[in-house]
Amino acid sequence: MNDSQRQDDRREKPVPSSVLRGFDRNEFACARKNANLTVQELGKQAGVDRAAIHRWESGECLPLVDSLSLAAAALGTSIDRFLTVPESERTLADLRIVAGLTQALLAERTGISRRVVGAFERGRGQLDAQRVSALADALKVSEETIRGAHSRSFAGE
Repeated sequence: MNDSQRQDDRREKPVPSSVLRGFDRNEFACARKNANLTVQELGKQAGVDRAAIHRWESGECLPLVDSLSLAAAALGTSIDRFLTVPESERTLADLRIVAGLTQALLAERTGISRRVVGAFERGRGQLDAQRVSALADALKVSEETIRGAHSRSFAGE
């Protein structure tokens, strides 16, 4: 693989698609402690590497949505508990993350390609009624919420 191919490969796999914003590491640690679980115990129950959980709590890195979804389920709560982004400011990516979905899973559930989902999350592309309905169903929110989040996605770019 030459340098040009490596650069193209990196462009095709944008990091932000699975990483969340507004993660409250202190709330996460509090939830784990309130459940009387050590980092190692939570990792084992959730199927997430204990070192990753430690890095989330220390602020060293942000969790990926699929790993956080597993940890939240093991704690008996939702991802929403650990987000500081107000509902009125959430983008399409935020809504997807609250639902515990990666772009690939959202694409699969809606029949919209991952590339188009990514474009929508960046505020690009036209959201027709059929796609708005599919996204609303998959994310379990209203169609109005989808339209507002899409417009905020564009504004936040």
